[in-house]
Amino acid sequence: MTDDALLSMPRRKLLAGLGAAAIGGVTGRAVGPSCAQTSKSSAVVPSILAFDVNESLLDIRHLAPLFERLFGDGKFVNDWYTQLILHSEAISLAGGPYIPFFNLSEAVLKSMGAIHSVSIRQPDIVELEMRLATMPAHPDVPEGLRHV
Repeated sequence: MTDDALLSMPRRKLLAGLGAAAIGGVTGRAVGPSCAQTSKSSAVVPSILAFDVNESLLDIRHLAPLFERLFGDGKFVNDWYTQLILHSEAISLAGGPYIPFFNLSEAVLKSMGAIHSVSIRQPDIVELEMRLATMPAHPDVPEGLRHV
């Protein structure tokens, strides 16, 4: 699937597809429309459903006011999130120790501050934590989850 196709896909269909892919990865069996066509006795009933929550379900734009205030542009939240995912994946792939999401979020914010000569103070860290803890779901998420 092309990037353009993913970007134009309604979130509900994307969530359903991601959920099916996650279930398939956990069970080792295909799940979705083609699986639904099989007999009920062979249907897969997943015991686990996993989602990448941030930005798939929760709207990281909720963090933009913090980045607007610190860096002069709310779009810096995208750079922060990209770096956060990159560091998280690198640590996981390298077999590194578990680092709580917020601790890594804080470290990436401080790193961005150092790169852009912006002082990150304790109140900024508290605001990041508060905003991360209160990120709203995208408007179409509840309906999309009902279709998974």
